[in-house]
Amino acid sequence: MATKSATMAVRALLIASLAVGLLGCADSGLGLTEQQIPLAQQPSRPPINQAPHCNWAAEAPDGFSAGKSIFFYSTSNDPDGTLIRYAWTWGDETRGDAPEEVHVFHSAGTFTVTHAVTDNVGAQTSCSADLTIRQQAASARHD
Repeated sequence: MATKSATMAVRALLIASLAVGLLGCADSGLGLTEQQIPLAQQPSRPPINQAPHCNWAAEAPDGFSAGKSIFFYSTSNDPDGTLIRYAWTWGDETRGDAPEEVHVFHSAGTFTVTHAVTDNVGAQTSCSADLTIRQQAASARHD
């Protein structure tokens, strides 16, 4: 009778453990012992790609004025890969595609500068800011 109830207990454990794996039992003469046997190794999922972080900065040694060179540079990064593509739009119908760019605005105004970066898996992030360009000050000249 003890063997029949032990067999029923093993069957209940077997049914309960099918979601995790196959439960094998062996009778060593001292009672039943259980051992976990995996059904199959589940393939590991590739990690989920994290989108890049977008940031940029600009420097203007001669001021943010029309007709003057402004240096734009990406400070973006990708936490789990590499950046492979850079794109800039300066709000004046011109574009750039390098991590560092020099741009000249030919008129005064407020321009929305947008920078976009793409990582090696194809995730893209962009960031924008308004940049105010002043009219270049007239130079005084006395002869």
